[in-house]
Amino acid sequence: MAGSVTTLYFASGQASSLLGQLAFQTSRTIKSHDPDAVHDLRVAIRRFGQALIVFENCFPANGAKKIRRSLKRIMAVAGDVRNYDVAMDLLSKWDLRQAATLQSGFRAHRKEAEQILTDVLESWIERNTSAKWRSRLEAGSVANGETFSNDTIDHTAARTLRRMASDFFSRGEKASREKASLRKLHDFRIAAKRFRYTLEVFAPLYGPKLSSLLEQMKSVQTLLGDINDCATVREMLSRDEGSKLITAALKRRQRRKTKEFRQVWGAEFSCQENARRWIEYLSHFAGRRPPAKARAGRASAPQAVA
Repeated sequence: MAGSVTTLYFASGQASSLLGQLAFQTSRTIKSHDPDAVHDLRVAIRRFGQALIVFENCFPANGAKKIRRSLKRIMAVAGDVRNYDVAMDLLSKWDLRQAATLQSGFRAHRKEAEQILTDVLESWIERNTSAKWRSRLEAGSVANGETFSNDTIDHTAARTLRRMASDFFSRGEKASREKASLRKLHDFRIAAKRFRYTLEVFAPLYGPKLSSLLEQMKSVQTLLGDINDCATVREMLSRDEGSKLITAALKRRQRRKTKEFRQVWGAEFSCQENARRWIEYLSHFAGRRPPAKARAGRASAPQAVA
């Protein structure tokens, strides 16, 4: 993509595309209700929401904030359904009578949460919300003439990703320490999600080489997700006196996944040179192909650290 493309033009296109994906996932979730559909809906919400945050200066403040508040409400309802899916999946790993009883209860609660989500999504479609949001964002884009909007998208990408990459590696180092709290792990998980979704927003500017970082991040995000799932289900069971065996098993699994996260981070990310190379790549190669010599040398896309 040419460096002359403005941030406003790029932001409008990305927001429109991601809103379309959200509308598709909304319809799909209403029809199927299955765990994959609910998960994909939540991902679509996060991606669209992150684009609104990254390009907030390209859209009217009040309009974007209202959209993000609406997304947050849908996300919360979808999160209730997702939590029951996670709980039932984890409980299926233990062949205990207690686990089967708990699964039955969660299944009933899941149906209730599913109906609430369906009602919310059907209302979203009936009000033609997607078209209204699109119109609101497009109107704001035309009216906005701020410096950020008129800057070239390659400069915006480099500036944004340089800052987020630095934050990602810094938070990761702290979260991977032996005595890091569950809160630090949770905060890093959220920061890693936002960084990943922002990378995906800017991916057209970098080409397929950027996929190596996204692939590296998958293992870390999966483990952070596993840790969070254990903590979430433990909280769901905290008031059930008869679930001590399951809670203990979840605690052991959480500790094991935390240890695995530290190992993966140490092997693939905990290296100043690796961080420097990624930050350099994200800072300098948005919107253009590097010269042939650079592609073959030090400035090429970073590889995973063994």
